[in-house]
Amino acid sequence: MSPRGIKRNEQMRAEAMGKITRAALEVFAEYGYHGTTMNQIMQVSGLSKGLVYHYFPSKEKVFFYLIDT
Repeated sequence: MSPRGIKRNEQMRAEAMGKITRAALEVFAEYGYHGTTMNQIMQVSGLSKGLVYHYFPSKEKVFFYLIDT
C-alpha cells in the first residue's frame, strides 16, 4: 500500500485528469484538432510532460476521451 493511501491516489488522479481535460478543451476550442499540440495542452494544464503522457499517450487519445465523456 502506498504511504499516501488509495483515496489520496484516486484524488490526485482525478485532479490531474481534470486539469488535462479542461486544458485540452480550451486548446481544442481555440486552435482546432489539427492546430493543437500536446505541448499546448501541457502548458495550459500546468502539468509536466511526463504526467500528461502518463494519462494520454497522444493528442488523439485526449480528443477521443473528450468525445466519449
